[in-house]
Amino acid sequence: MRARMRNFLYILLGLFFLIGFSNFQNQRNDYFMFKSKYRLGNYYHLETKMLTEEIFANANNLTLIDSVYLLPLNLVDTTKIDKEWGVGRLCDYDCRLISFIENKKYDCVVTISFTSTAGDGEPIILVNTYDKVGKFISHAKFELVFQHDYSPVPEQYLSIDKKNKISMELTSKNYEIVDSLGVEILKYINTDYYNEYYSINHDGLILKLNE
Repeated sequence: MRARMRNFLYILLGLFFLIGFSNFQNQRNDYFMFKSKYRLGNYYHLETKMLTEEIFANANNLTLIDSVYLLPLNLVDTTKIDKEWGVGRLCDYDCRLISFIENKKYDCVVTISFTSTAGDGEPIILVNTYDKVGKFISHAKFELVFQHDYSPVPEQYLSIDKKNKISMELTSKNYEIVDSLGVEILKYINTDYYNEYYSINHDGLILKLNE
């Protein structure tokens, strides 16, 4: 009885090993195919401070990433659930490549994708890192900010420097409507600043910085 149980456990372990190895091979193959297809499709280059509004305006000119890669490589954020305005099909996330950055121990992939079917599509920028065999390591997510009606006027900039520091800097100018000789005009009040900083360590892990 014990011998049978032992053999059964050996078979189970073997199956788990084969399944795990097969999944690893599939993931590796998916990533190598993705890399060979998109690694030269850069729109953004290191050390450039880029206005996110320009990235959004030029999104249709960026390289469209095939939907078969989106979920296996974590290239879109599917955590937002909205029955009315949510994205219903994988291809509707419309994920575009901003940059593919290669390092000695990891690769960094920067994309813009859309998370809603309403309004401007509520786009996000994802900065993802992978090891050299395609294993996902970590990501930083940034929501793009736009002006709506009389909301603050934003200027949002993305940059990644050669020291692997990621910056997303947001400046919002606030105004109020005032009466000037019977005419409504916008009067400047103040400016708000909201900045996010991350660093990518030597192993490709993205860490948030407190600055």
